[in-house]
Amino acid sequence: MHNLKEILNKIPATSIAVVGDICLDAYYFLTDEKSEVSLESGLKTNSVLTFKHEAGGAGNVAINLKKLGVTRVDIYGIVGSDVFGQIIREILTSSGVNCNKIQIQDANWSTHVFHKIYENGHEKPRYDIGNFNSADDMLVQSLLTDLKSGLPLYDAVIINEQVIYGCHTERFQK
Repeated sequence: MHNLKEILNKIPATSIAVVGDICLDAYYFLTDEKSEVSLESGLKTNSVLTFKHEAGGAGNVAINLKKLGVTRVDIYGIVGSDVFGQIIREILTSSGVNCNKIQIQDANWSTHVFHKIYENGHEKPRYDIGNFNSADDMLVQSLLTDLKSGLPLYDAVIINEQVIYGCHTERFQK
């Protein structure tokens, strides 16, 4: 127990890099109220009573480190040049995570989003974005070059592999 207290006391002076798959969790909570039939498709619509976005994957790890009191948390990974990439960067930044090392890929990449739909307290099948990503070798190299130059700043590096088609390419692994 004494070691645990000693470790916890050191957390505020710690600097950690989180490298990995930056994902967005999008939660939708459905209700039958105010549903209607779509004029365009003739299908019944689903009404979303409430929704929220949270960091997933490496983003969740980074935010949890900040919540534990780690002073410096830098995140390295790839997001798309889409609205979801903007949302996840805003969530991370507002949580105190440094996003300056995130690479933005325009082509062949969509920010990983897990759409989690709940109805009557039960989770329905997910809708995932990003399963067809192909990381650009130049961006992966840039990510690794940035990490290598930043290594002296960190007490630890955490690697998070969340998805099959993320930044952990063969080049990254070598």
